[in-house]
Amino acid sequence: MIISQKRTGQSWFLHFAKPTTYGRLVYLEPMTWVNGWPIIGKDQGNGIGEPVDQYRMPDVGKKYSVATPQTSDDFKSSTLGLQWQWQANPQATWVFPFQSKGLLRLYAQLLPTDFKNYWDVPNVLMQKFPAPEFTATAKVTFHPSMAGDKSGLIVMGMDYADLVVENGTQGLTLTQNRCHDANKGTSEQVNATLPLSSSTLWLRVTVRQSKQKMGDESIPKVVCQFSYSFDGKQFTPFGSLFTAREGRWIGAKVGFFCSRLQWSKDAGFLDIHGFSIDK
Repeated sequence: MIISQKRTGQSWFLHFAKPTTYGRLVYLEPMTWVNGWPIIGKDQGNGIGEPVDQYRMPDVGKKYSVATPQTSDDFKSSTLGLQWQWQANPQATWVFPFQSKGLLRLYAQLLPTDFKNYWDVPNVLMQKFPAPEFTATAKVTFHPSMAGDKSGLIVMGMDYADLVVENGTQGLTLTQNRCHDANKGTSEQVNATLPLSSSTLWLRVTVRQSKQKMGDESIPKVVCQFSYSFDGKQFTPFGSLFTAREGRWIGAKVGFFCSRLQWSKDAGFLDIHGFSIDK
């Protein structure tokens, strides 16, 4: 896509980069015209343009304040923020924005009978990775109805990992799981488990770029560490490090789910009291 500014004579070119863990990133490249032919990137003087990672800002006639999409959420609105995306077309019974209490309530949905992992589960609420490195934290309270009800924080892609509160026959447990090649129908593997005495806790995932590369030398590994807390201050790392992987045509996402194995008239639910992104 070509953008031209008549006042300054500047031209710019918008394009996607190769898909990575962060999805298809959009680049704004400088562009010049030579004999009626567009030279994209920094002109090398030989009719060839070289793409650039950094360049001066376009001259648009005035200065604008930096604007970024919303990421954190205090759930004080009657509707979901635009940053949130469901994994499939949503149903009204999946979620209730509890505006008066400042929380988001996710109702446990029945898993399919041929359930393998959460790759094909529709009621997963997520947002795209907001930055190369960040920490996502949520205070949650789980209200299960039956054994097998579970909910948690998930980093989703063709490989995924999650931090899950589950209602079992012996009570609530916290598990950290990983699923390799989720898009191929493989099952989750449990990395760590811990009995819980409280249904309210803080779930966190810290996302960092590793010095190691993913195949292509230009693509760093994106490593995730899950942790939990009972006071929102002291967090304990839990489970193993996980290397995030993109989804199909999209980048990795972070978010929540709430599911159940058995049908009942009164579904369990997960209350999310707040979600914060720190970059």
